[in-house]
Amino acid sequence: MWPAIRSALVWLGMLLLTAAFIPLTTLLSLTIPFDRRRRLLLWESHQWCRTVGRTYPTWKLNITGRENVEPGRHYVVMSNHMSLADIILLSFLPLQYRWVSKRTIFLVPLFGWQMWVFGHLSLKRRDRKSVERFMRAARRTLELGLSILIFPEGTRSKTGELGSFKPGGFQLASDTGTPVLPVVIGGTRHALPKHSWIMRDWSCPRMHVLPTVPVTKGEPPEAISERVRAAILEHHARIQEESATLLAAWLKDKGVAQTADAPRA
Repeated sequence: MWPAIRSALVWLGMLLLTAAFIPLTTLLSLTIPFDRRRRLLLWESHQWCRTVGRTYPTWKLNITGRENVEPGRHYVVMSNHMSLADIILLSFLPLQYRWVSKRTIFLVPLFGWQMWVFGHLSLKRRDRKSVERFMRAARRTLELGLSILIFPEGTRSKTGELGSFKPGGFQLASDTGTPVLPVVIGGTRHALPKHSWIMRDWSCPRMHVLPTVPVTKGEPPEAISERVRAAILEHHARIQEESATLLAAWLKDKGVAQTADAPRA
């Protein structure tokens, strides 16, 4: 029962943290008419995620490759997707970005409402008009000099393996000539499994930022997709293994026995 009780307390803590941010969100929302990029609101959005990542006691985040992010540039950021915890890791990118989520998330009280104010983008799956609206909003975002974060698999992986890629993000990169920044994540599937609200004991989520994939405006989206997928796939297994190795070392250092369901190095 302890993991369920602890997880319930953590979710309550995140709800209270969200509520605590409401006065700041309200204040910063007054800047929207003067700041189309919503830079201060995006800063707040990332600070919320980073606060969760830094304070959760049984997560130890490991992030490398941030030197591959060029200051002043904007990208279509592409990452594999295994867990809701991925957003926590990705918030540590030295970028201001808007991320894409299914529309139902925006209906969640407090969490979803703040996402709407922050300017993150919604998408209704298998709805052509929604996709068209999203593409227009995404192009405007890139024109403002902000990055877009897209999970090209379209959903969280059930097995941890890299799934097939949806074409929308690559069409966006092709239409605008925006370079793609590939990111590989490991360990989050164990930290917070798909279709579960229970956060597991002891996890070392791992994120590695890969070199930029350049894009020529009008380039076939399929060609961009192949290059990005190959780059992510090349490092995918290694990042999962490194997450497991870091976890084993951390548990040994703390004198904690590794549970049967924990990832093994």
